[in-house]
Amino acid sequence: MEPTAHSSVARRFLRFADAENLALDTLLDPTLAAAFEEGCASERVPATAIVEALQVCAERSGRPDLGAVFGTFGEVGGYGPLSLMPEHCTTIRQIVEAGVHFMHLENSALALEIDEDEEEASVCYLPMVATRWGSAQFMEAILMLSLRGARAFLGEQWAPLRVEFGHAAPGNLRAHRRLFRANLKFGADRYAMVLSRRDLDRPARAGDPERRATLEMRLVELDRASSQDFSDQVERATARVLSRGSVRIGAVAESLGMQARTLQRRLADDGMQFSHVLERVRRRTALDYLLNAHRPTLTDLAQRLSYGDASATSRFLRSSLGLGVRGFPGDEI
Repeated sequence: MEPTAHSSVARRFLRFADAENLALDTLLDPTLAAAFEEGCASERVPATAIVEALQVCAERSGRPDLGAVFGTFGEVGGYGPLSLMPEHCTTIRQIVEAGVHFMHLENSALALEIDEDEEEASVCYLPMVATRWGSAQFMEAILMLSLRGARAFLGEQWAPLRVEFGHAAPGNLRAHRRLFRANLKFGADRYAMVLSRRDLDRPARAGDPERRATLEMRLVELDRASSQDFSDQVERATARVLSRGSVRIGAVAESLGMQARTLQRRLADDGMQFSHVLERVRRRTALDYLLNAHRPTLTDLAQRLSYGDASATSRFLRSSLGLGVRGFPGDEI
């Protein structure tokens, strides 16, 4: 099923383009422009159109900071029912956990994962669409929104331990440093806002537990009424597990609250196998890496795909993507 997003993001992008004097009629091809026009008149818009429009506009206008600037445009909320949740939460963890479970209702181009150790907590953002141009600008917008949301809780002067980008740094970092006001790490193996566990759980406002519970019940109802296929749910869970370096079906099943046998049976009912879902996730991850990395290597890609060695990654590139290894820059490709 084609990933979709709440149409509010498309309407906000059109207002942003007008404010930034972006001539969308010349920057976007007719298909992308039509997707925005149709989406703004309905409740949902193709999520891929949002991702690709940001990337294309940034490249064709020579604005490598465009995604980050878009993330500063307008209010932090207003993107759908999930964006109402922060008003009633007391900690950042509560907000992130709601995003882990319900982000697909707002934008199914994105999934969330929390990665924690004894001192640090990483709020990881996983792109869930394959595009022709990459998702770097979209992910920068998401990271900026995440940072703004955290500062709304912890104060405007607060800064995370670092912000990690899964793509290469632009030629000039001045704009990104001014916009993010944080330690920046480009060329990482993920997109993440990294903060202390103390900040993740620090009570920052009174919140309203009763209203939060009511809103969560509403989100559960919307989730049940949505047309998300079971295979799509498994794909999102697989992406989260893969981001932690695992491809075990048991870990995916556990994250969905079921046994591995149940997961396999339900996929079979839809004519699917777990190996098909895993290949789709790996394919999308590989394409995004190859589009965004400055000097892609088999070693880095193997780590992202949770392969044991570069030779397995090379076989995957040939069998799934039809790509040889000679055409790519890098020390090992």
